[in-house]
Amino acid sequence: MGEDAEVPGDLGPYRFERRLGAGGMGEVFQAFDRRLERRVAIKRLRSDLDDPRARERLRREARAAARLSHAAIAQVFDLIETDHGDWIVMELVDGPRLADLTARGPLDLREVLLYGQQIAEGLAAAHSLGFVHRDLKAENVLIAQAGQPAAKILDFGLVRDLQSGESLTRTEAVLGTIRTMAPEQVRGLAVGPRADLFSFGVLLYEMAAGRSPFRGATAAETVHRILAEPPPPLPSGVPGEVAALIGQLLQKAPELRPESAAAVALRLRRLSKQLSGIAVQAEAATEHSAAPPAVPTTVAAPSEAWRRPGRLAAIAVLATVVVVLAGAALVRRFATPPPSAPRPTAALPFPAAARPLSAAEAKALEAEAWTALDRYDLPGRLDRSTALFQRLVENDLGSASAHAGLARAYWRRLGEEGGDAMWLDQALAVARHAVELDGRLPAARVSLGFVLIKAGRPDEARAELDRARTLDPRNADAYRGLAEIHQAAGRTGQAEADFRRAIELRPGDRTFHDLLGTLYFHGGRLEEAEAEYRKSIELAPDGIYGLRNLAGVLIAGNRLPEASAVLRQAIRVRPTATLYGNAGTVYYYQGLYPEAAAAYQKALGFAEGANRHAMWGNLGDAWRQIPHRRAEAPEAFRQAVRLLEPEVGRDPGNDRLRSQLALYLAKAGQGDAARREIARTAASGSRGSSEGRSLFRLAIACEVLEDRERALGFLQEAFGRGFPSAEAGREPDLLALRGDTRYRRLLGGGPGGGPPSPTKISGS
Repeated sequence: MGEDAEVPGDLGPYRFERRLGAGGMGEVFQAFDRRLERRVAIKRLRSDLDDPRARERLRREARAAARLSHAAIAQVFDLIETDHGDWIVMELVDGPRLADLTARGPLDLREVLLYGQQIAEGLAAAHSLGFVHRDLKAENVLIAQAGQPAAKILDFGLVRDLQSGESLTRTEAVLGTIRTMAPEQVRGLAVGPRADLFSFGVLLYEMAAGRSPFRGATAAETVHRILAEPPPPLPSGVPGEVAALIGQLLQKAPELRPESAAAVALRLRRLSKQLSGIAVQAEAATEHSAAPPAVPTTVAAPSEAWRRPGRLAAIAVLATVVVVLAGAALVRRFATPPPSAPRPTAALPFPAAARPLSAAEAKALEAEAWTALDRYDLPGRLDRSTALFQRLVENDLGSASAHAGLARAYWRRLGEEGGDAMWLDQALAVARHAVELDGRLPAARVSLGFVLIKAGRPDEARAELDRARTLDPRNADAYRGLAEIHQAAGRTGQAEADFRRAIELRPGDRTFHDLLGTLYFHGGRLEEAEAEYRKSIELAPDGIYGLRNLAGVLIAGNRLPEASAVLRQAIRVRPTATLYGNAGTVYYYQGLYPEAAAAYQKALGFAEGANRHAMWGNLGDAWRQIPHRRAEAPEAFRQAVRLLEPEVGRDPGNDRLRSQLALYLAKAGQGDAARREIARTAASGSRGSSEGRSLFRLAIACEVLEDRERALGFLQEAFGRGFPSAEAGREPDLLALRGDTRYRRLLGGGPGGGPPSPTKISGS
């Protein structure tokens, strides 16, 4: 089809002028906006793909891209929905695709750095809002020619919103352009911002080399190269630090790539400034020459401007490079030469990589990293710890202790950032590598054990932790991990003993008191739980977790005013999703349902909140109690189901998770699926210490499904297992059941009532 074929008529104020092209999902037209007197690009679905799913994808693309306001991202102006299709009105970028430029050969180094910096800044803006592009490639970048040439990222049709967990494509599909995919994306794993950084590395490589680093003759060959082979060497004229940056971006393991797109943009900006300074010197030296000078080849040590503080002289000598100055080659040039014209390059004296750390420096950084990780509850400490361990791994790829620490940081992020599977995948890979490097290092065994617990593989986890305890009988973390395994299996006495032993070995660690308090909390031992949480607060008065957990036990004890005061204190220290969630629960049990919903929505505004099934379930519960919002509740429960199902898949024998899933399914209106989960959970013999609470959830689910007989049966069994019967007295979904005479007989004729159920409380 030619560019001018099949041009539609007018669309509201837009007059179509010509067809610009088509992609996998849509067609793009140039149009004139008569209201604002400007030209725009308008995208619509191809006619053969105009089905409800594809239309919904286009709408989501528009909404996602409209939130991304940055000079390096093509802007979305409007979304028009008609009976004949949906249309996105976008900024018209007048210029070639970056792919058209790289097809002619390597770009000038100035262009590589300039466009690379702009693209990295656009990615950083998107990542800061929780978006991952997932299909960054040269075909999706245009070079605007108006004014100074500038890169513009297009097509967020494959974007993923990390905050909502929403993907614009089927989550089970591996989508994108294969040659630019990160290894984790090729494998079908969850992807994060560092997957975009890998794709960006491919893009930089293509700009610098004029060829793709991994493209093979077939898709299978391309996949093999991405997963198993290093990229081919860059042309010799590419400066050392540029090559080092591209090499780091193309690391197979995400944790070895740069920390963020923002950090990459800063490096590119610095390199661009340094190149400009050298270009000015070159121009000054030749501006009076009557003819182009000969091409001198010299070898010299880097100037002081290029040295990093503390670099050893030997390293500086090794970093020397050949500087090639070829007349106008260093003059700023944006015009693209014809395909036959060779592209001049300049090798500049950039350091090849970050300065190696001395043994003393590495030891000091590792101590700082562990200290920061111990206080992950303070703002910025977890990020700091992760960055330091990444630096240590980069400094020494054979360091088992650095890998053990990095695995622990990723494991902690898994808990802190909503359970995103990406962190589990990365933590498991790094922990296994730590054990491969040194199987006799207790920290490596403990890190792997902790991650295996999260992965729902308690037997393997116990083997690792037992090995760690054999290697170091006084390893408090090993006892902590074993305690968690015993707790999950219902061996409460052994769990308590192991937590106590961990506290004895490391009495200053507030985390152990929080965990022991939570064991007591779930066992209905509220006074003992409160004592442990207050001890945690004594050890870390500037933290939030002891306060959060204390608020939870106060809520469970129906001491709601005290709980509110504690939550306000914690929020002043650091607002988090969990704190707003618990504040919502205080409102909920006071019958202030609109206030509860507002608090839960605040919690969902945090990335870690949006990725937690409990937050969506709590919001659904609040909406169920507000008549004009009740119709919205099922969608909140469906989102909770989507987030919980992967956890159940990783730990199918966990009745706490299965009973929660059954309850969400019942409230989402998915009765058949809920009944299947109820049957599975009821038939299980592995409920352990949370058995009574699991049975209580099943009772609520049956009541929602209007199965009163089974609801009463589960309640009776829950009460018989030690679940406090009074807690059923505050559950709104059991209001009608509490009027049943059979329920009163379960209570021995009592009126019910008592403290609220802790099922909505979040704690350590």
